[in-house]
Parts: sequence; C-alpha cells; structure tokens
Amino acid sequence: MAIGESRDGILGQFRINPATGETKLFMSAKDLAQLWRLQQRIERYHQAQRRHEYYRENHALHEAIVAFSGNSILKEMHARLLVRVRRPRYMALLSQERWDESVREHAEVLAAFEAKDARRAGELMYRHIARTGEIVMATLAAEPS
Repeated sequence: MAIGESRDGILGQFRINPATGETKLFMSAKDLAQLWRLQQRIERYHQAQRRHEYYRENHALHEAIVAFSGNSILKEMHARLLVRVRRPRYMALLSQERWDESVREHAEVLAAFEAKDARRAGELMYRHIARTGEIVMATLAAEPS
C-alpha cells in the first residue's frame, strides 16, 4: 500500500502510512457535526435523567456511526443484532454507573473521530461495545427462564 493510499474500512474512509502505521480517519465535517448534535442531545437527556429519550438518541447515534462507515455488511449486521438486544441494552442503562460511563465513552469516541484518529476511535468503540456486551450478557443471565 502506498503512503496515503485510501481504503474503506469499518469506520469509513481512512489512510494508512505503512512506514509508521499511523492511521487517519476521514469523516465529513457534516457527518461529524451530526454526531456531535446527537451527543449533545443524549447528554441533555442524561443530565435530566430521561432514560427513554436518551436511549432513543443513543440508538440514533450508533446507527449514524454505522451508516457513516459506508460499510453495507456492517450496517446489516448491526441492524440484526440490535433487534435482538434492544431490551437488554435498555436495561443496562438502569445502572446509573453504566449510564454515566456510556455518555463519557461516546464523547471520547467522537473526539477521536474529530482528531481523525481511526486507531483510537476503533479501540474506544471496541471497549464501549465490549463493556455494553458484558452488561447485556449479565442482564440476560439474571432473567428468569
């Protein structure tokens, strides 16, 4: 791969410098602004302790990130998975600690997008998804059969 060659990836357009391994993410300013607007709304709902509205906007934020990736396979997989875990994901927000943590994680991911740091964004998203997955699995395991 040549220096600065563009590739499509899970996060959308990025460039890799093979000499350094540095990865830069390219997201349009319009897309990034839309994500920040969603983040601001979820922060307001979080502060007001309005879980239902928060969850709706959180879902929209996740869908927008996936849509902006331009990855149709990821989009399809994401849609299928979210149908199956909608209730447990909502139940995870019943923990104030996890809810607070989730709001911070979203802001960190968006900051990495803004910095065009694909590697950091990927790491942060992985941790966010893994942590949410832990809570979802624990919630499912605790439910009566």
